[in-house]
Amino acid sequence: MLFKRNKTKQKNILVAPIEGEIKAIEEMPDEIFASKMLGDGVCVLPKNGMVYSPIEGIVRSVSPTLHAIGIEGNDGVEIIIHFGVDTVQMNGTGFKVHVKQNSSVSTKQLLFEANLNEIKKQGYSIATAIVISNSDKFKINQKNYGNAQACESILFEYSKI
Repeated sequence: MLFKRNKTKQKNILVAPIEGEIKAIEEMPDEIFASKMLGDGVCVLPKNGMVYSPIEGIVRSVSPTLHAIGIEGNDGVEIIIHFGVDTVQMNGTGFKVHVKQNSSVSTKQLLFEANLNEIKKQGYSIATAIVISNSDKFKINQKNYGNAQACESILFEYSKI
């Protein structure tokens, strides 16, 4: 008896790295992210400043100003977590990073903390972009909007193109 092999592409999930309200990336108050110039993803309005790894992989970049991290997943997907809008201007004030570049991370591992009160006090938006930066190799199949619990809710499903 012959069996046909299932050729459907494997779907992967990205868990929510931050507790908060998930919105469309087009609602991000930063045109670079809203236009998907850096990749497709979502906008999160965080309820607190705790940011966890949404996947297993390697930290590929930590912004010198501590407001953004890039992670390459074990499957090759590249994720950018960019906390706030124009928070680069804060030069690291209000941020505390718990990982280093090229370190391995597991899902649900604390990456960094952002002080929401400090960010707001300095007049910046806390809206956070979470995007797949290598969207030429991966695509988002389904996004989940609404309230999310960090490390528990599925942010989106993605697959290789």
